[in-house]
Amino acid sequence: MRDPDYRTFWDALPHISIMRSRPDLQEAFRHEYREEIVGLLSWLHRLGVLWGATSIHPSPPDGCDLCSAQLDKLQLFIDGATQSGMWANMCPKCFLEEGHSIGWGKGQLYLNIGNGDWRLVAGGDPDAREPSDE
Repeated sequence: MRDPDYRTFWDALPHISIMRSRPDLQEAFRHEYREEIVGLLSWLHRLGVLWGATSIHPSPPDGCDLCSAQLDKLQLFIDGATQSGMWANMCPKCFLEEGHSIGWGKGQLYLNIGNGDWRLVAGGDPDAREPSDE
């Protein structure tokens, strides 16, 4: 077992887009940085950013409230507070420029899963539970 190397992990993250078409490189990355990935996910959970029940957005917006970018062309959008306190549906670019944070009561991160559906992946109610399959 080695000590986690978060600096090297962070430096390698921008290269993930190259790996999209190379499952062998993706697997090698996940293996090489498994400790860093688990550590990061654990920290995000402790901050209240990740986990909790997921859901499909009941009425996803068509565009970014700040720049009007078409959200269906993007991978992510954030439904959250801006730095001014206004609440908005934001594309990732506007969130990085104007958004406050991801977390319950601050901002929810949604992932485009296709067919007009958006899954809540971060910032949900930490006390919510997945519905049972009974």
